[in-house]
Amino acid sequence: EVGSGDGLFSFYLADRYSVNVTGLELNAIEATACQHLAAQRSRRNLHFVGGRLEDQPWTEQFDLVYCLDVLEHVPDDVGLLVHMRKVLKPSGRLLVHVPNRHYLDTDRVLRTVPDEAAWKVNPGHVRAGYTPDELSDVLTRAGYRVDTVQATQGLPIAWAHRLHLWAEKRLPLRLLILPLIDVLTFIDRCRPPAHGNTLWALAHKA
Repeated sequence: EVGSGDGLFSFYLADRYSVNVTGLELNAIEATACQHLAAQRSRRNLHFVGGRLEDQPWTEQFDLVYCLDVLEHVPDDVGLLVHMRKVLKPSGRLLVHVPNRHYLDTDRVLRTVPDEAAWKVNPGHVRAGYTPDELSDVLTRAGYRVDTVQATQGLPIAWAHRLHLWAEKRLPLRLLILPLIDVLTFIDRCRPPAHGNTLWALAHKA
């Protein structure tokens, strides 16, 4: 995992499947904390590394590289994708998740934030996101063949997100709205959205 953060998804994969998982996190302190937790839980198939991908000694080592909500933080997204391709085995796959450049809000208005203003909406973002064509383009330029780009997180998730923000600092309300957020998530998963506020892409080495 490139950009493993608090390790949530790396721990999930290591627990669910009999595979070796490596979480790479730029924040070395966060990576060290995750590695300490993995050792405490005796997860021998899970390791965390701090630093940049281009500084690691890996070459054609991984069957799968996944990168969740990271590319929008990176000025040289193509360069990072090239480094991911180098660490993939010849038959390796890449899975990425990013925001859609166009956001459908709960009022059903489609909004687009200029890249130069993206950090005002989401701190750390250097771009608002990608359209499906833009995501396919950066993957192709980095040397991948794109298998699929799919939209996800439609209007029900927009409502769930708005409810979460509203109740974020009100603990009793947060507990009360959890069942509603679960219902909204279930609805979103049951039917493909007409417009997805995020995008998944699956690709492989060209």
